[in-house]
Amino acid sequence: MIRLLKSYYHRMPIGLKDILRPLILMMLLPMAFTLRWRDWYIRMTRTNGVILAAARAQDSCLRNIFAAHALYAMYASPSPQVSDKIASLLFPLAGTGKLSPYDYSVLCASLIHSGKYQQAQDALGALTDERGRPKSPEAMRAIALLAIALDKRDTALRYANLSGDSWLKKYATRLYGTDASSSSTINLGLLSYQTPLDTPLNSNIGDYINPNIGDYIQTLSVMRHIARFYDADMFSCPDSLHGIFDFLSNSWEANQRFYTSSPVNILTIDRDCARTSSDVWLPFFGWFGKEPDSIPMTFPMPSNIRPIFFSFHLNNISLLTPALRDYLKRYEPIGCRDRNTYNLLAQAGVKAFFSGCVSVTLDLPKGIRSPVPELYPRSECYSVDASDGSRIQDAALISHEDWAYASAPFPKNIERSLDLLLSYAQAKRVVTSRLHCYLPCRALEAPVEFDHPNPTDIRFDGLIDATDDELNRMSGELTHLLAEMFALILAGESEERVYSAWKSLTMPLAERDERNARRSPLFHRSPKQGLDDARKEESVPVAFAFDRNMLEYVPNVIRSIEAGASAETRYHLLTRGISSEDVTNLRTMFPDQTIVWRRMDEYLKGAQVNLNEGITISTMDRLFLPDLFPDIDKMIYLDVDLIVLGDISELYRIPLGDSPLGAVAENRPLMTYIEGYEMSHLRNSSKSSELLAELNSNVSLHSQMFNAGVLLFSLEAMRKDRFAKYAVRNAAKFGFDDQTLLNIYASEDFTRLPPEWNTFAFPHYQLFGGPQTKIVHWVGRNKPWVRTGFLSLDGHREKTKRLWKQFSS
Repeated sequence: MIRLLKSYYHRMPIGLKDILRPLILMMLLPMAFTLRWRDWYIRMTRTNGVILAAARAQDSCLRNIFAAHALYAMYASPSPQVSDKIASLLFPLAGTGKLSPYDYSVLCASLIHSGKYQQAQDALGALTDERGRPKSPEAMRAIALLAIALDKRDTALRYANLSGDSWLKKYATRLYGTDASSSSTINLGLLSYQTPLDTPLNSNIGDYINPNIGDYIQTLSVMRHIARFYDADMFSCPDSLHGIFDFLSNSWEANQRFYTSSPVNILTIDRDCARTSSDVWLPFFGWFGKEPDSIPMTFPMPSNIRPIFFSFHLNNISLLTPALRDYLKRYEPIGCRDRNTYNLLAQAGVKAFFSGCVSVTLDLPKGIRSPVPELYPRSECYSVDASDGSRIQDAALISHEDWAYASAPFPKNIERSLDLLLSYAQAKRVVTSRLHCYLPCRALEAPVEFDHPNPTDIRFDGLIDATDDELNRMSGELTHLLAEMFALILAGESEERVYSAWKSLTMPLAERDERNARRSPLFHRSPKQGLDDARKEESVPVAFAFDRNMLEYVPNVIRSIEAGASAETRYHLLTRGISSEDVTNLRTMFPDQTIVWRRMDEYLKGAQVNLNEGITISTMDRLFLPDLFPDIDKMIYLDVDLIVLGDISELYRIPLGDSPLGAVAENRPLMTYIEGYEMSHLRNSSKSSELLAELNSNVSLHSQMFNAGVLLFSLEAMRKDRFAKYAVRNAAKFGFDDQTLLNIYASEDFTRLPPEWNTFAFPHYQLFGGPQTKIVHWVGRNKPWVRTGFLSLDGHREKTKRLWKQFSS
């Protein structure tokens, strides 16, 4: 019933949702304050509901709990600072009986994500008494998860058994089971995809990570190359895998087969929680980019796992820390599944090459009976998670996502993968949005069409638009590399010899791709030495860019500035659709202030720019400030949906040094924002590939995103860089909006303004706002002049709304 209601809700128009959302949240709010229903309320209502509960909670413990969950929900990838804040809110409540199982999961996640492993170690002590017994029954699962994260075998096994969580008990037993083998046995790992969590959540509360059979298809692709060496008497693996290895070995001609004289032990290594007591060689491939809740992704892998990076995809740039970079450099060159991963690693100084996906090497034997039962229907046409598969006539509908894959044993999922590929291989038409249906079908020469709503997804870069010749090259290179490396590994060669051979084989490929990757910069940056940061302006210049829609709100901003200004302020208005009479009226309102007016209607006429809903082209006008005011060296830019509570001249006096601008940094990487927003507007995959390559060569990997609503500009530095010229060119070429252009231009080189100079009215103000706040900024759709919706129900929002009304006429 709940699922049906949610389905109806998601189909509603946005306007109707805005009306119903506050009513739903208020109706559900009483449930938030009962321990029994609190977890359910948090998962169902997400950020808005949790913040509403935090605002209405009378008990200080509940306020801490809801504030922690609000922070947890606000950030897709919590930074160490945010995670530390969450831990500091929940840690004092551990063992008090105030936390629910879900609260303990959030506490575990924040302890690990904050990088405070010692504090996580202390948490184990805080959650148990002097006899090692849990202080709260709800804490037992958290203790087991923390123990797994810290690799404490005995504690993990004990509390997994005590937790009552059957999945966790089974997982811990398998994870720490005996996998030791004799010294003469070669341990070869295969990637599996399970975690200690039976229902893994991502960081946005209520959104589930669905298990994907495409991961196992990649593992099966690697198994085919191991099958070149397969001998039933020499290979130790689960019984059901013997039949699959034997089947796959028949895909090779007799003269392509190899043999091993050493016993081989096939082990499974979980991608997200790798633990093993033996030294294991691991062919490394697939998707890496998410930390499961409550445990750390064990990446870098433990030291007894020896990786060979054949086909690696890094989806989350925030994971590319100095520690991971150093780990990858130990095993370079790194084979990258897509061009975007190659560009990221190359910029980080890691030797890499574009190898493609291992699934392009698939070839299944024909005319030989399948060793697995028919698990999927046979049809002439398949729709595999296609955009609108129901409209494909007579198609069998297949989904690569299913919760059954999460709890099924590894051999069962490999059987499913093989049967699924055999189904595709005999089809006359396959329509899919799945990369690991599309690429295997092309390898198996099955007629396939790629139908994805966003073909510019970074996972597809260099793959979905590859020609047959390019796929054949990928397949040939990967097949050669896999054969050479498995031959050395299964011959018992030393670690030093294996990695030396890898370097010899792949360094020419890395040098080839490095030669082909040289690009021109998106922006010109000139040396800034000698800039005079003690600016000569006697008054403080402040600029606004707006159109007629926002005209009536400009006086509020000016009044708020004048209320706290200790120096004369000059206002520079960049306007569209504004008449001289409108400007005269403004000047009449503020007779003692200097107001300079520039009409911008003819600028960027006809430009195709990707703008968020509700934002007009006038926001782009700030890009022209350096050229519009050649006599001004330093200037403040402000949006008109904010209120200034501090002294604007204090902001103006913050030194910029050689930086072109100052802004308040956000807790998310710039590349994550661009990949999520800007790339979604590009429907041409070749264009997106060019853009990703340009960005990765121009944007510092760990550049923090900044909001462009409050900026301190060094117009002098920007003129030296000919900023406006390059900004207009890149806007025309890629459709970038002004915020993206400014972020790419500055990259890491911007002065970090104190956060009080751009405090978001929602949701940051509720959690961090206070007397120190200098600017309150209503970003997004929740504006202070909006009279309906959630704004009127939240006391903290009412407080920020009153700030706006305070400066109304």
